[in-house]
Amino acid sequence: MGKVSQNVDVGPALVTYDTTELAETNGDTTFNYDVETSEIRTEESGLVDEVVTDEMIEVTIPIIETDVQSLGDAFPYLNVVESTEGDKKLTVGSLIGENLSNYAKELTIHPKSKATDDLSKDITIWSAYPVPGPLEFTYSRDGQRIANVTFRALKDDTQNDGEEFFIIGDPSITAA
Repeated sequence: MGKVSQNVDVGPALVTYDTTELAETNGDTTFNYDVETSEIRTEESGLVDEVVTDEMIEVTIPIIETDVQSLGDAFPYLNVVESTEGDKKLTVGSLIGENLSNYAKELTIHPKSKATDDLSKDITIWSAYPVPGPLEFTYSRDGQRIANVTFRALKDDTQNDGEEFFIIGDPSITAA
């Protein structure tokens, strides 16, 4: 059994989850595509073929200075509670027994190093959900709040062959 892992460091990016703009990241946004394979052998001829047994895409995003409401809107296990003074606080709920695919939405990573209106290098993952687990907030030396969030992609069979997980570049852009 073999495992091929492709890590792509996108760098600073603007990240949207469905219609919610999560934040711009200052750090490294990592796009990780894993493929596991298994060898098929026969007694007569040895190695015959290799078959893909699993595919998994994970995206880890260091979200910088996002607002509490955006996080609460995007993640099913987070709730926004507003105090009588109007302050908003984030509380963490439970998803025990929930099917996470019910929460999958489109995730778009738009690298900041290019012109804002150029969508040709965007990574669009058709269907992804935030991976529940440790929700870690840290603060940089200059006081910016950072939350590392990991998303897992699901296969979307409504897309074109070979594009069931993601596409790099806006599909409406065609070469001149």
